[in-house]
This record gives sequence, C-alpha cells and structure tokens, in this order.
Amino acid sequence: MDPATVGWGISTAGWLISPIISKLLSRCFSYLGFCSSDKLEKLESKILEVKLMLESAETSPQKERLEEGMKDLKPRMEQWMKVFKSAFYEAEDILDAIEYHEIESRILHQNMARTKQDAEFMMDFNIPMESRKELKEILNKLEDLIDEGHKLLSWVNLPASSENMNNAPKHTLTSPNSTTSAPPVVFGRDWDLKMIREMLRDTPADSEPSSSRTKCYSVIAIHGIPGSGKTTLAQYVCEHEKEDGYFNIVLWIHVSKNFSVDTVFAEMLEIASGRKRDLICNLDSLKGELESKLRDKRFLLVLDDVWYDKDATEEQLNLLLSPLKVGRMGSRILMTTRTVDAARALGAQNLVAISDLDKEQFFSMFMHYALDGATISDQALVKEYQSTGRKIAEKLGRSPLAARTVTGQLKIRLDFDFWISAMKSDLLNNGTAGALWWSYQQLAEHVKQCFAFCSIFPRRYELQEDELVHLWMAEGFVKTSNAIEDMEDICRGYFHVLLSTSFIQLKGEKYGKQYFTIHDLLHDIAGQVAGSDCFIIENSMVGQIPQDVRHLFIVSYDERVFREQILNLKFLRTIIMSSSFNRSMLAEDFRSMLKRLEKLRV
Repeated sequence: MDPATVGWGISTAGWLISPIISKLLSRCFSYLGFCSSDKLEKLESKILEVKLMLESAETSPQKERLEEGMKDLKPRMEQWMKVFKSAFYEAEDILDAIEYHEIESRILHQNMARTKQDAEFMMDFNIPMESRKELKEILNKLEDLIDEGHKLLSWVNLPASSENMNNAPKHTLTSPNSTTSAPPVVFGRDWDLKMIREMLRDTPADSEPSSSRTKCYSVIAIHGIPGSGKTTLAQYVCEHEKEDGYFNIVLWIHVSKNFSVDTVFAEMLEIASGRKRDLICNLDSLKGELESKLRDKRFLLVLDDVWYDKDATEEQLNLLLSPLKVGRMGSRILMTTRTVDAARALGAQNLVAISDLDKEQFFSMFMHYALDGATISDQALVKEYQSTGRKIAEKLGRSPLAARTVTGQLKIRLDFDFWISAMKSDLLNNGTAGALWWSYQQLAEHVKQCFAFCSIFPRRYELQEDELVHLWMAEGFVKTSNAIEDMEDICRGYFHVLLSTSFIQLKGEKYGKQYFTIHDLLHDIAGQVAGSDCFIIENSMVGQIPQDVRHLFIVSYDERVFREQILNLKFLRTIIMSSSFNRSMLAEDFRSMLKRLEKLRV
C-alpha cells in the first residue's frame, strides 16, 4: 500500500472534531436567539456519521474495495473539506467580532451607569443587524455543507463503524503531570554501539593540526528508513563519548532538509562556547569564530538527519564542513541519513545500515514502554497483557517509532478491551505510517487540534512547553465553560498527553530550559491534518503562498515577499518569525501588518 494514502480518511475525519464544531454551532444558535437543541442534535449526528464513515475507509477489512470506490470521490471530498473549513473559520471570525462588540458595549455601559441597577438594565446586548445577517448566512452554509458531505459519502456505501466512537480511556493508569521524562531505554544496539565507537577511534590521532592537504576528520554514516532508530543510536553513541572524554568537543546538530549554513554555524558556536548568542553575525564572522573554537581540538560532530539534493545541497554541505579543517587529526563526523547518496556526498568512509531489532529485543522494548510505571500484582493478568502485547508488536514491523507511539496509547489505557481492540485493528497492519495514524486517532479531539497546529514549525524545531501552551491559548483552541478550570492548566494537560504518548519528545536541556521536538514522520501527520492552514517560508523560498493560509512561520524575512504576498493574506491568524535570522522587520512593515491583517491573533 502506498504510504501516502494511509491515513487520508483519518486526517480528513480528524478535522471534523465534533465537540469543537458542536460548540461553534451552539454559539451561533444562541446568538440568534432560538431553541437549537433538536437541530443541533441532528447536525451533530450527521457530523459524527461523516467522521466515522471516513475513518472506516482506513479501518475496514474491505479497505481495498473501499479505496476503489473512493478514487473518484477523494478529490471531491478534499474540495468539500476545504470549503467546510473555510466556512468554519468564517463563522469563528463573525462570532469573535460579535463577542468583541459585546465586551465593548458592556464596558461603555458600566462607565455610563450611575448605579448598579442602571448598569444591569443597560447591559442587555443586541447583536448588530449586519452581524445577525452574516451569522444566519454562515450557519445556513455550514448546515448545507454538512448535508452535502453526508450525501457524498453515502454514495459509496461507507459503513459508519462504531469502532472509534469513544476514544476516551476507560481506565487511565498514568496521569502525566511533569514534562521531566527519562531518556529512552535503548534495546538491542550494544553491538552497533561497540562497532561505531571502534570506527571513531580507527585512525591513530595526531597531536598536530591537520595539513592543508589532509582532512583532520573522517565521516561515519548511519543510514536507514525513517523511524528505524537512527537518531536514537547516534544519541546512544554520543552519550558514551561525552562520558569517555576522548573528544575535546562533542557537538550535536540537526541539519534538516532546508538548512541554513549560518544558522547551523551559530548552533555549533553556541555548543562550542557554552553560551547562548543573542545576535546572529554574518556568515564570515560566524565561520571565523567557529574556527577559533575548533582549532587544534579533536571534535566529534553529529549531523542528524542529513538530506541530499544533488542540485541544491552539495554546495551547502561543502560550505558547512569548511570550518572543520582546523581541528586535530582524529576528529570525526557521525551523520544519520535516510539515503546512501547523502552519506557519499559528505564523503563517508564507513556506512552503517541500521538493522532491524531482534524479534525478542523488540518485544522487550514494546512491553517496557507499554507497561511503563504500571503496578499489576495479578501475575495471570500480566501474562494476558504480554500475550496480547506480543500480537500487537508483531504488527509493527519492528519499527521503534511505531512501538513508542502505540505503547504510548496502551500504557494510559490499561483496559484489556482496548488492548484487544488494538490487536484486531487493521490499520496497524500498514507499517509505521499505519501505526502513527492509529495512535493519532486515539487522541482526544482538542489534543488533535493542538498537535496539528504544531505543523507551523519547521521540522525538528526546538519547542518549549510555555511557548506552545500560550500559543494554543491565544489561538482559542481551548474553551471551557467551567469557571473552576484554568485554561492554562488544561493546555498543559494537552501538552503532557502529547509528551507521554511520544507525539512530542524531550530533546534535552539548554540554559536551564527543557526543549522538545517532533519526529519527522509525526510532523508529516500534523501537516497532513492541518492541510493548507499552516505554511512555512523557508530559506530562499520561491513561489506563491496559499491564499487560504491561516498560520505562517517565517524562517527567512524578505521585504518583497512580505509586502507583495503576506500583507495580502486576508485570512491570516498567526505570524511567527524565527529568532535565528539576523534581519528585523521594518517598522513600516510592522504597522502595515497590524493595519491590514485584521484577523491576526498571534
């Protein structure tokens, strides 16, 4: 099965997040001032049926037959989903404007009132006629679109399976309340560790700096498919080398697909100097400073996730390696990559193809994470979990990433029926992609929305808990009618769920702060769910930004792109600018942004 098709129904259905849409519809009905319970119940029922029919395209045993029926329907459903999302956002904007006017009216009346009774009398808020008209029109549009989506899916006889009607755990054994988590336990990689560490010391080190004709370093490459454990193995090697002290400096850098050389140099300089840099200098200055830190030092540089494009990457890679020539003989570069081509482009002398874990080692790792922190005194029950766990593990193709995400769901649901349901799931038979989509499917709907928003960040972006929590709050992803519940606490709970289920992973600690990251394959899922809502302007971006984009991350600020494209994105709600580039936004552009982008929230 084509991995690109796995999860299509779930990603489309995932946006039909019934609690959020229901709440919006209820607010619309409430402001229009008529009884909504019967109508809302019918609409909610149709939304749920659409959601379940889409999910059944992934989970049904007749998936191949259903895919045939969905071929013609898929582009129509994608267009329908695009229009539906646009209408949903439009309704949100109208409601936001109404609520703003309501707050403004209350404040004005409170200031004008002489007594408390006057204030209460004057506080009755009447929706402006224009807003009432807009609200009626968009509500009718949403109703029509829900009917249309229901009819489209009914034509191919997709069953509204009840398998996923209730994703809430019946029994939650662990309740994560801290983002402090132990590093992953490494299973079955001791031989690989020994072999790579021997390669790191293969050539006797010379105490003199390298000559102009001889490189002071050699390159070792770990290559393999995504999710196979390349980064974990490299981290395992790195931890041992830091303890050993053989290398004077150990640097870990994530390269990414569209890396910027000056950003990488700045990161290397921060590690080598042990201090955070507030200002990014020009490339020549960074290179000079980096050479001074590496001169006569035996270094180990780990380059994680190196991509290769013959036309675009080779020159960048050569520039990236240019400051390393001043190191001591015996220095090493350890790289991880998906392809042998990238390893050869970097001049790797030793290629290490990451192997599958032994069957029993993989099962040991699976059960370690599935029962992490569990206390089960009944040994007969433990054996039942192990027997069922083995059958689930056999579906995962010995993929460490698949194991971490699936067990993340199992460990917070020590309900035996849930484990049996996972064991019977056909979606888990679709390799790593199927396992990740299954795990995503188990998340609560509001958590799904928060996770999808994370696709606004570049791959392997270093996230901070406070940053994410405050962004989710500002975007309005969390709404509560309970006065006792604190919105920030709810958001932190969402973050901890994503962390405990490996959708977000602890990367490390710098300058007293914890940093987190998202695996590339999980980032792909977030991007597929978000669709055109999120967009990233990478370095040297060419082409058009989608007009319906809602959330924008700018890696590289360009005045022309900003003025000609960004200021015309009338639906834009979010602009985040990377702190890694050395050009500030012009004051004139900033004023124009506030004036023209009326829907901006962040």
